[in-house]
Amino acid sequence: LARRTQIILERLVVEHTPESRPIAIGSTYAICIEVTELISDIVPPASIQRVHCTIKLEGTSIGQLELPACDGLVASYVLGDAIAAKYAWTILGKFFEHTIYSKLNNGQDSSIHEQHNQTGWTAFLQELWSRPNWTDKDFYNPAVVDQSSRRHYSDDGWLVIEVSEELPDVETAKSELNVVLTVGGSTLGVVTVPVEQNFVSAQTLRVALTTDSGFELCRACVREGLLGQPINHSSSLRARLAEAAKQKRLNNQSTAQLTSIIPVRLNEFDFQIAHIKTSHNTLLLGRRPDMMGTSVSRRASLPIGAATELQEAAAVAGEQTTQPVQLSQQLEHIVYAPEFISRSLNQRKSSIIHRDQTLTEQANLYDRSYFESLFAKQADPWKYTNDYEQTKYEQTLALLPRKRIKRALELACAEGHFTVQIAPRVDRLIATDISQIAIERTAERCAGLENLKFLCLDLAKDPFSGQFGLIVCSEVLYYIGGLEKLQAFAQKITNALEPGGYFLTAHANLVVDDPGRTGYDGDHPFGAKVIGETFASTPSLRLMKELKTPLYRIQLFQREHNFWNPFRYSAPQIIELPQPTPPPRHVAHKVLWNGGSPQRYAIPTPVTAQLPILMYHRVAPTGSSAMDRWRVTPQAFEEQLRYLRDAGYHSVTLEEWRVAMAAKQPLPGRAVLITFDDGYLDFLTYAQPLLKQYGFSAIVFLVAEKVGQSNSWDTFYGEKLSLLDWQQIRQLQAEGIEFGSHSASHPPLTGLPLAEIVKEGARSRAILQRELQVPIRAFAYPYGDTDAIVEHLIGACGYIFGLTCQSGHSDLHNALLSLPRIEIMGSDNFQTFVKKLSL
Repeated sequence: LARRTQIILERLVVEHTPESRPIAIGSTYAICIEVTELISDIVPPASIQRVHCTIKLEGTSIGQLELPACDGLVASYVLGDAIAAKYAWTILGKFFEHTIYSKLNNGQDSSIHEQHNQTGWTAFLQELWSRPNWTDKDFYNPAVVDQSSRRHYSDDGWLVIEVSEELPDVETAKSELNVVLTVGGSTLGVVTVPVEQNFVSAQTLRVALTTDSGFELCRACVREGLLGQPINHSSSLRARLAEAAKQKRLNNQSTAQLTSIIPVRLNEFDFQIAHIKTSHNTLLLGRRPDMMGTSVSRRASLPIGAATELQEAAAVAGEQTTQPVQLSQQLEHIVYAPEFISRSLNQRKSSIIHRDQTLTEQANLYDRSYFESLFAKQADPWKYTNDYEQTKYEQTLALLPRKRIKRALELACAEGHFTVQIAPRVDRLIATDISQIAIERTAERCAGLENLKFLCLDLAKDPFSGQFGLIVCSEVLYYIGGLEKLQAFAQKITNALEPGGYFLTAHANLVVDDPGRTGYDGDHPFGAKVIGETFASTPSLRLMKELKTPLYRIQLFQREHNFWNPFRYSAPQIIELPQPTPPPRHVAHKVLWNGGSPQRYAIPTPVTAQLPILMYHRVAPTGSSAMDRWRVTPQAFEEQLRYLRDAGYHSVTLEEWRVAMAAKQPLPGRAVLITFDDGYLDFLTYAQPLLKQYGFSAIVFLVAEKVGQSNSWDTFYGEKLSLLDWQQIRQLQAEGIEFGSHSASHPPLTGLPLAEIVKEGARSRAILQRELQVPIRAFAYPYGDTDAIVEHLIGACGYIFGLTCQSGHSDLHNALLSLPRIEIMGSDNFQTFVKKLSL
C-alpha cells in the first residue's frame, strides 16, 4: 500500500511541478521529448523504475506517456513506438498542415483540427498509396480497376510488400497468399489473402492490407516516416517511408552494422531480421504476426529478472525466441519485437464476425430491455399523473360495460396508475407488464386491493392463461414491432376473450397514419387509427364504441358470441370530442396540429456499440457477511439471467468485440460479456448450471498458482473458500466456458517492482496455457489495480485484453488492455442490476 501510494504521489508531483525537465522524484523520472528531434534512448538514474514523458510537437505539449525503465533503460525503439501508438493522429495532422492542408485551404482560416478529423484518413490513404484522386471508398473496393505494371510469382505462397513501393499483381498456385507487410522497411504484420484462379490483383492486395492493418498502418507510417525529423519538410509521407526502407536495406548489407543488429537466422521458419540496435546478449521475443493494432504490435523492453518466466511462457505458447538463455546474469536486455515473426505460425484471417441474423430479428428496440431500462432510470417516465392522462383514464373507464366483469387482464400496466382505478370495477384482475420493475411499483401502488394478481409478461411473446371477460391494453401497441405482429396480437387477444368478452384500448393519433390530420410525430410505424382498423378487421371481433379526440382514440371491442346473429348488433357508436385537455408540456412539441409528414417511422433493431462486460465473483446461497459484496445469490443470478434472455441479450467473446472495435462497427443485437474473477468452486455448483439453462457463456479469470486451493488473498475477511481444480476447469472448458488470467498469486500489481509484475503475468500465462492447451489472451487485473506501466508490461507478456474494475460500458474506442466492467454486487436488487446494464 505504501509503495502504491508513493507511486501515485510521485505521478501527481511530476504532473504539476513547474520544475524544468529532466527531474527525478523518488522512483519516477520526468523528461520532455520533442518528436521532431532525434528519438534517443532514455538512461535515467539507477533508482528509477518509471519514466514520465511530456511529449512535445514543435514545442507544444500534446500529451504524456509513462513507460517502465527496465534495467535502467527506455530504448528509443520502445519510446518511438509508444509515441506513435498514442499520438500518431495528432502528429500526422501537423504534418498534413504543413503539406496537404495548407495547399487545400488557399489561405482560408478554417479549423485544421476539424478538417483533419473529417478528411484526414482519406488524405492519409491517398498519400500512402499514391492515389490522390481516389475517394475513401475506393481503397476498400476490390472491384476498382487499377492497372499494375508489375507482376510477381510466388511459388511458396509468401510475399513481402513494402507500402512505399508500387503493388504488384501476383500469381501463385497456392490457395492463399501470406503477405508480410512492411512500412519503411519495418515489418508490421502478416495478412492472409485468398487466391482465386491462381491470381491476386494489386487492388485486392491494397484492400486487404488497408483493411486488416487498420489504424496500425497509420501508427507505423508516423513512427517510421515522421518521428525524429522535422515535419515541415516538403517531401511526402510516401517518399519518407521509401527513404527509411532504403536506409534499412543499406544497414543490413553493411558488415559494420551487423554487430549492432540482433542476429536472427533466416531459415525455413524465421522470416525476417528484427532491426533493433542492441548487443548480442539480448533475448528477443516474438509472437503471432496477426492481430495488428493490439499489444502484438507494441514494442517493449522487459526486465532481465523475469527472463526465466518469459522464456517458459514463450516455450509453452510455441512462440519463438532467439536462443534460450540459461543464466539471466548473461543478459543485457530482453526485447519483445513485433518484427520477429515466423512462417510456421498459422495465420488467422481477420474479418468482422457476422452473428446469426435471427438475433436481430428476435429483438426489436422496444422489448423488455427498453422498458426495464426506462423504469430503472426514473419513476413514472410518462408522467401519468398529469391532467391529460387522468382525463383519458376517466374516458376509458366510461366506455366499460355496466355489467360486472368476473375476470380481467390488464396488459402493459406500467406503474399501476390505471390499475388502481379499474380494480374496483372487476372481481379479479391480473395486472401485467413486460417490466418487472414496473410490476413491483404497481404492487406497491395497489397495496390493500385483494382482488389483484401481478405478473411479468411479454404481451407479444408470452401466452395468456385462460380466457377473460375483459382485456385492457393501452399506449403500448406502437412498440409491438410492425403490422404483421400487430395482426397476430389482435388474433391472440380475440382467442383470449371469452365469448361476449371485451377488449378496451386507448392509443395516440400519429401523423404516420393520416398526415392530413392532427397527430403526434411519433417514431413508430403506426398509431391509433391503424391499431383500431387492425382489431376491427380481426374475425370474431367487433368495434362497439369509439371515443375520438384530435390526439387520441379510445375503443371498446367485443368478441362475438358463438352463435352470431347479424340482426343483433347495431353500428358502432362513434363519439367525436374536441381535445378536452391540452397535452402535457413534455410531449406538446411533438404534436402537429395541422398534420404533416412524419420524420421517422422505421422499426429500429438494436446493435451493440457499447458492450456491458459484467463482473461477478461468486454465486452462492450463503457466506460470510464480510464478503457479501462479492456474493450474488443463485436466486438473484437466475433473475438477472432470465432478464438478459428475455431482453434479447446474447453472449459474445472478447475476440468478437475486438474485431468489432477494430472495424468500428457495432455488433448486431444486444451483446453482453459475463466475467467471473478468482475461479471459485461455487461457479461450477451454482453459476454454470444457470448459465447453461439460460443460454449464456462466461469467461472465468483464474489465479494460476492457486488453482485447486483456496482464496488466500482474502484471509483478512476470515472466509476460506475452495477454488476450482484443473479437472473441474477442463470440464467447464468442454462446456464452452473460457478462461483467462487473474495473475499467478493475486497481488495488487502497481505496488510491485517491474520484474515482479512481469513474473505474475508470464508465469500465469505459462501455467494456464500448459494446462488448458489454448492461447491465454485475457488478463483481469487483481483488485482492478492497474496503470499505464502495468498495462504496458502485461501486454508485453503476451496478453491482448486487460479487464479493469473501472465502472462503465466498453465502447468501440477503448484500449484493449484497459477495458471497463460493470461490477454486479450481492447488494444489487433487480432494479439496480437493470440500471447498471442500461446506458
